[in-house]
Amino acid sequence: MLAVALPPPSAAPGRVVSSVGASSSSRRRQRRLAVAMTASSPPSSSRRDDDYDDDDDAGEEEDAKNDDDDDDELRVTYRGREARCRRGATLRTALLRAGLSPHNDAANVINCRGLGTCGTCAVEVTPRDAASPSSWTTMEAARLRFPPHASPGNRRLRLACQVRVESSCAVVKRTKFWGQGDAAAPDLSGEERPRVPPLGALEYALDPDEWRAAGGRRSGGGDGGDARRRGGKD
Repeated sequence: MLAVALPPPSAAPGRVVSSVGASSSSRRRQRRLAVAMTASSPPSSSRRDDDYDDDDDAGEEEDAKNDDDDDDELRVTYRGREARCRRGATLRTALLRAGLSPHNDAANVINCRGLGTCGTCAVEVTPRDAASPSSWTTMEAARLRFPPHASPGNRRLRLACQVRVESSCAVVKRTKFWGQGDAAAPDLSGEERPRVPPLGALEYALDPDEWRAAGGRRSGGGDGGDARRRGGKD
């Protein structure tokens, strides 16, 4: 007797139902739906707008601080006038460049031009640590202990040609030829124009920084500001 296999009653004649194919088709439809929903949704973020605003403010404050750190221009107040200089500049040169002299009267002509031997550029610097070095150099110790400079008045004095400006400061000039007097020299704020040093730029030609600056300009190395910031040390 010959046996014949018949399709299940639920299936249409001539059609085979595949449960595996139906399952795969359903999964594909689910994936397409998930992709469509994801594309239509806005990107999520765990950070609030306020967080970004705070970061922007912090960045601006940091930039301003860095700008202040990079700015080496200092202010030197002298007899009612103001001079500006780079950090590490020799005080005497900074004043002369601004048309302000650390010398009194005839000492403007009769002085050592920055060698530290005459003592006529003696001034008082406030605060004291604005001048570098913070204590007398060997030249200052020798000259400021030599007459007419004497204790106790000489203790407050520095030779402008021997110190460098490390921070903004006030400089006081005392009266008399060597600046050894007790009274402060007259205020210059009423003068219309700065005074011109007798020898012009030659007044500070012996300043070592001026040599370095001139050498830097000749070699294309700039204005010598790096040497001034290093305090003249190579």
